[in-house]
Amino acid sequence: MFDLPLKHGFRKRTFIMSNAFASSAAPTAASAVAVSCFSVVATAEVDVMARVLGAFAKRGILPDRWYSSVAGNGDGLHIDVQVAGLDRPQRERIAQSLRQMVEVQTVLTSEKRYALSA
Repeated sequence: MFDLPLKHGFRKRTFIMSNAFASSAAPTAASAVAVSCFSVVATAEVDVMARVLGAFAKRGILPDRWYSSVAGNGDGLHIDVQVAGLDRPQRERIAQSLRQMVEVQTVLTSEKRYALSA
């Protein structure tokens, strides 16, 4: 069992490794954890972050990671969000919801996988 550190307001998760993953066999695609990534570029306004987070909250989803920054000249807001466990249709519905927001200029999505290993 191990704990991920609590940094920058991210929630703490505890993982318990079972004997099934303790073997020396190479991890398969089925045993990999999928993480959906969203990269959002929007107008730098006060309520934009709350509205982007609301797209996840209304579906009962708490992002695993959230990073945001204002562009150097203050006219753009960059938000990167990561959520584990979403399937492709869920990811696309959330992306479409984000793209419909007036302040949002660009939404890019991707998926990454972390293999479960001992």
